[in-house]
Amino acid sequence: MVGVLSFGRITRTEGIRFDIDREECFSYNVHYEGVTLHLSFVFIKADTPWHFKEDGVDLVIKGPSDEQIHDFRDKVSEKYEFVVRKKGVYQFCFTNKSPYHETIDFDIYVGHFIQYDQHAKDEHFSPLLEQISKLEEALHNIQFEQHWLEAQTNRQAIVNDHMSKRAIQKAVIESLSLLATSFLQLVSWEEGGYKSSDKPMPRGEVVVGGFSVTAGYFNNPEKTDEVYKVDERGMRWFYTGDIGQFHPDGCLEIIDRKKDIVKLQHGEYISLGAVFGVNI
Repeated sequence: MVGVLSFGRITRTEGIRFDIDREECFSYNVHYEGVTLHLSFVFIKADTPWHFKEDGVDLVIKGPSDEQIHDFRDKVSEKYEFVVRKKGVYQFCFTNKSPYHETIDFDIYVGHFIQYDQHAKDEHFSPLLEQISKLEEALHNIQFEQHWLEAQTNRQAIVNDHMSKRAIQKAVIESLSLLATSFLQLVSWEEGGYKSSDKPMPRGEVVVGGFSVTAGYFNNPEKTDEVYKVDERGMRWFYTGDIGQFHPDGCLEIIDRKKDIVKLQHGEYISLGAVFGVNI
């Protein structure tokens, strides 16, 4: 596809934001030789949040005689300027090698002010207009830079948003994977009076097993042997020390803690939490 950027007489920074599938070409007519043409482009975003690679785009600049001025390869953003040696139509062709549609911000600015040419030979006006021309060009350069920074900011905001979404999606997928490979059961603790056969709600120590279970405590083999067990199938189980009960709807409620239960002199087990609750 070929487009024409008909900006007319350049007295301000002009640009276009477009979507590209494979190739997009734009033409720009430069009316004067010796002027400086400034251009910038920023790869803003892809049309899919799962596009992880930043392949960038290619840009080829050609002059009025189809001569190549410059080319960029695999760029996500770039600024460039060159002195126009020959007036005429210049071609700017973007190539997208990604399988996704991309959005690109493209700007062109030519530092030339036609309205002052007629006064060029006036010895009184010439110095003043020359300074005004320099000031205006400086202001337009600032505007050009501001647009460039704005496009970069837009790009970074989209990148950050995609990274946040990917992080959340990755966390969800990993959590679901762990849940799918994890097991939970209640093991009777006879001494405390909690049995998995209790009715209507089974009770016991909460035990977690599966590939997500850690190998043990760091540099503490005694504690590891105490709370980590391997069954006859090779499944690793972690004994949490929490006492729980299953409700009829499948919800697990933590009702006690093994370490909070002490044995009295006559053999009865009592929860310290219950004692504290009564005292309060």
